[in-house]
Amino acid sequence: MLVVESQGLGLVPWDQVAGWLVLGLTYFFKFFIIVGGAIPYVFQYAEIHHRRNASGFSLFVCLALCVANILRILFWFGKRFDNALLAQSIVMLVGNRRSYEPQTHCETVAKVNYQ
Repeated sequence: MLVVESQGLGLVPWDQVAGWLVLGLTYFFKFFIIVGGAIPYVFQYAEIHHRRNASGFSLFVCLALCVANILRILFWFGKRFDNALLAQSIVMLVGNRRSYEPQTHCETVAKVNYQ
């Protein structure tokens, strides 16, 4: 069993430790906010690539998400908000663009194979 004396605990700068902990948690959660929205794209991309079939993939949903993220980026120039949300919009646009690739590739392959 570990026994710590109260005098030893007084030597630890608890205000600095608490500040580092809060700072670390803040950056962790900001990182999760940034990449959390794009995580489903990874699984969808992998499934479409594995099956070589893009059925059920809606370009209209992607269009709505692209418009929403572009509007959020443009809104940021007028009224600044947290940079994590701006980075999230940029990551979502990149992820959205990457999700178009297998869908259009599967349609092209299907058209070529059909003819």
